[in-house]
Amino acid sequence: MPAKADTQTRIMLGFDAVPTLIAQLQSDNQRRTLFSLSLTCKAVCGLALDALWYKMSSLVPLLKCFPDDVWREDETGTWSFARAPSERVDWTRLREHAARIKEVWVYEEGLPGLDVMAHLRIHLPCDTILLPNLRVLYWRATKQPDLFHYSSLLLTPSLVECSFECNTHAILATLYAMQGQCRTLKRLSVLTCTVDVSPMISSFTHLTYFNLFSVPPLPVNTVTIRNLATLPHLAEWITNGRVEMNAMKDLHVATHEVFFPSLRKLGLHGADLSAITKMLNSTQSKSLHQLTYTHNATQTRQESICSFTKAIAKHEKINDLFLSSDYPLQTPFSVLDNLSGLRMRKVRLFNVAANDELTDASLAWLTRSWSALESFYCCNDDTPVSPHDDRTLPTCELFAHFAAHCPRLTHLSLTLDVLHPPPPRDPSAPPHAGPLFFHPHAVLLSRCADVYRTIEYITDVYPRLSLRLSDDIRYSDPDTVEILDELNSRIPDIVLRRAALRRASLSSVSAG
Repeated sequence: MPAKADTQTRIMLGFDAVPTLIAQLQSDNQRRTLFSLSLTCKAVCGLALDALWYKMSSLVPLLKCFPDDVWREDETGTWSFARAPSERVDWTRLREHAARIKEVWVYEEGLPGLDVMAHLRIHLPCDTILLPNLRVLYWRATKQPDLFHYSSLLLTPSLVECSFECNTHAILATLYAMQGQCRTLKRLSVLTCTVDVSPMISSFTHLTYFNLFSVPPLPVNTVTIRNLATLPHLAEWITNGRVEMNAMKDLHVATHEVFFPSLRKLGLHGADLSAITKMLNSTQSKSLHQLTYTHNATQTRQESICSFTKAIAKHEKINDLFLSSDYPLQTPFSVLDNLSGLRMRKVRLFNVAANDELTDASLAWLTRSWSALESFYCCNDDTPVSPHDDRTLPTCELFAHFAAHCPRLTHLSLTLDVLHPPPPRDPSAPPHAGPLFFHPHAVLLSRCADVYRTIEYITDVYPRLSLRLSDDIRYSDPDTVEILDELNSRIPDIVLRRAALRRASLSSVSAG
């Protein structure tokens, strides 16, 4: 009988249906179904248990794998040890299931008390790694900072991705422990308060992603840049820290030195464009394709902006650019001409362009060479949304330009002039076949009649138009969102009515 059962098991696992079913149940978070399958035949029991334990948001279920006389739970749900798990047999079942865990997302409610964590550290056998196959660790527990001291219990040599959110200097001790245990770590995110962890990062030589978010923002100084620039595999560096004005002035990069050789994505803040310009000019990576930069200075010379865009243009693979400023830069588009040679896919400009540059002619000139453009955002927070004299905003006529010169465009965010009626469109011009998600300004939606007229024109160019929430709508009152939904619901009727008129026009021409 056992031989027959083993044969049946091999036959069932020989088909892809069982692993595919388990994977689908796991992706749909069907834990009850997986638990039921784990109680069935041997063919699916192991796969179901692997899926059940793959990702955990609490350590308590694992600790309940101790024998019943080891732990107890009171009427409030507080978990604690009844006796110390001192015998090796106490750890047998826990080790079996701990080996299945690949991801842990720790939240406040998913942690046992301090006493439990302390006992766990004391009684963990010296030859035992608690989670030997863990690959991803996310620690989101800030209300009890003392618990973070025990985060090192979850470290393992197999860890490749780690994210910490903490407000304690214990993060330094954990990172120090990681230097010895997690030598193949590839992704690290740290959200912290006033604790600069950058000096410790240079020892993670396999790191490909580093994100540091601090409150308040920590300065990015010469030491920080040096430590990160020497990492041979670092592909993404994102931080809310400001690049100091003197951070790059004292940094002399020799031609033989390693300086960001593999960088692909860069996200920085700063108040001195010369610093980020020098950094871009010194970066050795030939693969940089995404740049996000937020400027914090109140005044900036156009010469500095021009040098900055020239430094961007040297990285020929940049196709995703997000430039924003806390204060309006009032930049003429002519300064951005250096970017025209790049094959842009996504461009977002916030508080960068001067308001008088936001016209059909200027925007058409700026985007004339970006035939691969998929997403375009160009808005200012001080743009007049209801001009009463000269037309200073782009009009819906600009959509014809995008349809002709940017055929891949699917997302567009502009503050349009809806007060002036659009001119008649050339009836012989074919409509664009692709979809367009337009993100209008919230204030414009208060003028429903004007916006409706504008939408009629746009749908003549883009019949598959759909309105989407922009940032200013996302946080506005529910009435504005309701107006957006109402306008969206009218688009199909507009398209159908226009199609009927075109068919009638063609029929009359044929009859004549």
